[in-house]
Amino acid sequence: MASPTRLQAEELIASFREAVLQASDLHEVTALLAAIRQVETEAETRRLEVLVVADRETLQGPDAILDSDQAASFLGESLNWVYHHRRQLRPALVSAEGSRPRYSRSKLEVLQENWSGNGEGK
Repeated sequence: MASPTRLQAEELIASFREAVLQASDLHEVTALLAAIRQVETEAETRRLEVLVVADRETLQGPDAILDSDQAASFLGESLNWVYHHRRQLRPALVSAEGSRPRYSRSKLEVLQENWSGNGEGK
């Protein structure tokens, strides 16, 4: 049986679908699409938060959350390098979109291992 939260989400999605079908012009459809994208971003942020908490529970100690400058030091790179390689670092990102980037140290470690294991380098 679906949880109350899941049922509520399904009802909201059905309402949203109905609103899209009833939209009378491009502006309305675009506004609805922007709203759903915002919710999608918030859901992805929440998913990442849950993943970090789950990862912390499996580690012996809490995972360190690093800002861009700390991530640069951890990776042995410059702050400029971190800014220019945001896309490569995205799997380690744990902050909400639109806020200052924060990275999971343990996920940065995994990325480093992947980079060296694939022979790709950074």
